[in-house]
Amino acid sequence: MTVIDDHLARFDEAQQAALLGTVATIRRALPGATEVISYGMPTFKIDGPTGVAVIGLDGFVKHNSLF
Repeated sequence: MTVIDDHLARFDEAQQAALLGTVATIRRALPGATEVISYGMPTFKIDGPTGVAVIGLDGFVKHNSLF
């Protein structure tokens, strides 16, 4: 499991499935990205953990968001 998978494990099954589907799409689009938690949310960065944040996502009580 990755740090992002660990973060998303706290959500209920339906919300977790939606978020993991989004994560799978991002992983296919950015195969070399570094996966980190930044500002408390799963984030994909290029050029290593101190590189540029490309995309982030997280779940909330009534919705999921992509940043």
